[in-house]
Amino acid sequence: MRPSRADRLTDIFRLAKPDEVERALAALGLQMVSEAIPLEQWAPSPEPAPAL
Repeated sequence: MRPSRADRLTDIFRLAKPDEVERALAALGLQMVSEAIPLEQWAPSPEPAPAL
């Protein structure tokens, strides 16, 4: 991968295509995994405020 392409993957103001991210991760020996879960499992329940 050209350095300019790698720079784009880490630029938070640019959208990277999923296949580009997958190729970059594969070059590092990693795999991208996507999972769909119900929102109530993802969002932590609010904790009560500590007593003063």
